[in-house]
Amino acid sequence: SVAFPSRDRSCFQLFAVSAWLQALSLTAAVGTLRLADSAGVAFDRGLVRDDRAYYLRFSNVFRADLGLQFSASELGASYGLRLTPDPLSLEVSPFHTGELRYVYATPRFVLSITETGGIGEQTFLGAARVSPISTLAPAPAPGFPAPSTPTLATSSAIDSSLLPGALTLSLISSRTAAAASYRWERRLGSVLSAGYQVYGGLGRDAQRYLALQHTVDGSISVDYGISARTSLVSALVAAHGWSSSDVRYTLFTLSESVQYKWSATTNADAGVGISSRASEVPDDATRIVTTPVAAVGVTHHLGGRDLSGSLRFQLTYAPVVDALTARIQNRLVALGSAGMTQGDLRAGVSLTASQAIPTDAPGAVSSVTAGAYGGYQLNSWLGATLHAQVTRQELQTTGLPAGSITPSGVVWGVYAGLYAVSPTWRF
Repeated sequence: SVAFPSRDRSCFQLFAVSAWLQALSLTAAVGTLRLADSAGVAFDRGLVRDDRAYYLRFSNVFRADLGLQFSASELGASYGLRLTPDPLSLEVSPFHTGELRYVYATPRFVLSITETGGIGEQTFLGAARVSPISTLAPAPAPGFPAPSTPTLATSSAIDSSLLPGALTLSLISSRTAAAASYRWERRLGSVLSAGYQVYGGLGRDAQRYLALQHTVDGSISVDYGISARTSLVSALVAAHGWSSSDVRYTLFTLSESVQYKWSATTNADAGVGISSRASEVPDDATRIVTTPVAAVGVTHHLGGRDLSGSLRFQLTYAPVVDALTARIQNRLVALGSAGMTQGDLRAGVSLTASQAIPTDAPGAVSSVTAGAYGGYQLNSWLGATLHAQVTRQELQTTGLPAGSITPSGVVWGVYAGLYAVSPTWRF
């Protein structure tokens, strides 16, 4: 036994009561488990070097999501496995994905910590890839983080469109990120975030085509509500990257953006800024490049008795990291999309045009991609989906080293499949 002075004993008792209440809240957690599986077939036209080829691919994707909800926090984990036969050898290529996430939220403060990763084999079919699950989701444009969600707007968006066709590579991707947001008052809030990312080929053979890239980045943003309809966002983004191809860069982006709510169904956003970077490339001097960045977008939501949907148009000019060379290219991207849901039916279309600036730089690429999707919920746990996509890409080959990969042309693909989702089990 230990004898405490009266004051210390009171502090100890208070600590013991606090620990007991915390343990009680942990035992009162609500757990959820959900399983999903999808299987389908895709028919693609890809590019193998400068030749066209057709592929028939089968795939199966399994996913499990586990969540624990406490009074003010949430802990979650997920695991996914994609099995895809190689289009030439028919050998099965597995790709594993996982995610750990923690969120703590109060009326004013939100803290989120996430760890995502993937490892396995990925088959690329040229300028475009049709897959029921995307493993290369691009990051937002640099300098334009959304103030309502504590996520990072980073320059590490990966552009995989230049990979050759019918090439199976060992791939690794991982990102560790933390973000904290705080509402100082009703109109004023701030977001601070940081992260570390690894993406690229695993091993020397894969890195011949896909450089292994490391990125450390962080951002701080402040949003102020000028009125009930208008808010202003100031953001500073910093990133440092290096790769297995001995390319290094350091980037800073400062921007101002405004968000305006035209009506209950229509929102607009626009922003401008300046980005400065220092790049180190093998056999070349360090270059310092300063360029403007800009983004503008309009979103319109549709609604009815049983119909809901949205229309989105966005135009962005910002630096993007090229997946093959790990070098930064200034990219002008226009995106238009529309989606709707009515009862058990889902459908949507999208059109994207992208152009590297300057257009005559070695490795500069221009592309136009059109896509459509549809889905139907057959019953409470089973559904069907259909995807189609076509891409035309032109690569600037002038000034590239001899033997460089130069796929230009048209790639298209069609995917059809079934997906099953279990009910959410609670415990």
